[in-house]
Amino acid sequence: TPIMDVAIVGSGLGGWANNALAVIVGNEVRLVNASDPNTPITGSYHTYSTPYDLFTDGTKLYISDAVGLHIVDATSFTKPSDRGWVAASPAATLYKFPISAAGQVAYMSQIGVGVTIVDTGAKGGPKVIGTYADTGAMGIAVYGTMLYVANGDTTWDVVDTGIVRDLTVTDNDAGIHYIAPGKTFKVNASINNLGNITVQANQHIRVTAYLSIDGTLDSSDYQLSPVTISNTGMEPETSLAKTLSLKAASSVLEGFYYIILKLDNGGAADNNLTNNLWISPTATVQVMKGKPAIVMTMDADDDSGVVGDNVTNITPVSFTGTTRADCTVTLKRGSTVLGVTTSAADGSFSFANIALVSGTNKLSVTAVDKAGNKGTLSQKVILDTAVSTSSLALDRSTDSGKRGDFLTNIPAITLTGKTEKNSNVTLLVNGVEVATALASTKGAFSFTNIVLADGANNVTVHITDAAGNTLDVAKTITLDQAATVPTLILSPASDAGTPGDNITNLSKVVLTGTAEPGAKIYLKVLKNGKYVNVKSTTAAADGTFTFAKVSLKSGDNTFGAFTTDLAGNLADVTGLVINYNTWL
Repeated sequence: TPIMDVAIVGSGLGGWANNALAVIVGNEVRLVNASDPNTPITGSYHTYSTPYDLFTDGTKLYISDAVGLHIVDATSFTKPSDRGWVAASPAATLYKFPISAAGQVAYMSQIGVGVTIVDTGAKGGPKVIGTYADTGAMGIAVYGTMLYVANGDTTWDVVDTGIVRDLTVTDNDAGIHYIAPGKTFKVNASINNLGNITVQANQHIRVTAYLSIDGTLDSSDYQLSPVTISNTGMEPETSLAKTLSLKAASSVLEGFYYIILKLDNGGAADNNLTNNLWISPTATVQVMKGKPAIVMTMDADDDSGVVGDNVTNITPVSFTGTTRADCTVTLKRGSTVLGVTTSAADGSFSFANIALVSGTNKLSVTAVDKAGNKGTLSQKVILDTAVSTSSLALDRSTDSGKRGDFLTNIPAITLTGKTEKNSNVTLLVNGVEVATALASTKGAFSFTNIVLADGANNVTVHITDAAGNTLDVAKTITLDQAATVPTLILSPASDAGTPGDNITNLSKVVLTGTAEPGAKIYLKVLKNGKYVNVKSTTAAADGTFTFAKVSLKSGDNTFGAFTTDLAGNLADVTGLVINYNTWL
């Protein structure tokens, strides 16, 4: 099979100590040992569609065939897909092409079409960046920005492409540049190997930066502010270093971009750069817009009571949350920093063992992303370790007798009380749960139609506040539905004559009796057929009561008494007749 072309690749390839050669043999491109070209390096060949030409810069191997330009990693001779390829358009046989020494720009000649210019270092794979139409184009050569095209006749064309073949720009900052629209960010760049572009002493070259999604400049890309790079030395320079201060407009969308630089002379005759100079992407930018949103919650295990209400009786506590990825997240109470962390790739973050103070803790969370955007969240967390003072009382409507004495003659009562807002309240009567209620936002609660048994009833409300603290308030409520009938007699000391006959010669006498302790006793006398109240008193602790200096009229005097006990029950006695006789 005829050997069509050969190129020196590099030393040490495939374990061979000497230089290796790339050769076209039929439809194959093989690598061989230069000192023994008849011995191929094992496995080092690929098949193409009628390969025609080879070129190498020592690290990449460029192969033209009937379908396009293939770019291969020559140091390992991996498959072409590892570097990419550019299709010939329209499909036609490629003839010859030279390539820049730095492997940045490739020029391929296509019979019947012209010269296609390819940026081999473009992000995402090789990109066509220009064409020169010349249907007679065959052999080509490049020097600096000048393209020389042999037409297959007696002439050649000389074209200034404005493209420096071996220009390199190095981003001296490691990693991605994170920027916020409207804010300035810096890229430390070194522009090297200007080649035949010379910046004179005390003159400058202008750099315009663009943000490109795909690494190829087009109308959808965003232009940044131009930066002037000056040569402040005394001699011409072909390499310059500059910190580029760039600023993206607020209209830039979020996402990842490549920085593309365009160099020109800024309209001044400072250098021999006559056309625009395009440089492949040299840095990666992530545009981050807006304030990072923040969500933070207390861990469920620490949120006693109702989960999610930020009221707890536990300290210290832990928090988890989410925000934008790779943010610096700071937790504060007032001006006191409680914790600092960095959100993970999924935006999650956490704070553990955060000590709370009793009462309301006013917390703030800030998240600052890598572009400097800052989000904030304010949150209140209440540490409540005990139920506050609570009360329980009979409602006025069912508190007969003296108010507040928990003594009533009404068997179905209403209870009212007050505690912490939104507390759960359970009512037990004589040890049996009979009702539940939720305290209002003001802490009020009530129970209606609570049936009591006669006598003493043990009534308890069990309170659980929002933080999970508990408190029992117990009362004894007595149901008394009947008053004891009182007794009323003439005191023996006032009963002159025969004892017990209720006949006396005293005009003022003493009457005594018994009733329920604490009951109100009213003395009444019969006048004109009706009883009229004349005096009142209260029964002593032993139930006795006395009316002194009760006036009598001559003859029979009829007395009675009625009582109201502490529960409000009524009872009376009548028919005590006392005869006042001065002749006794």
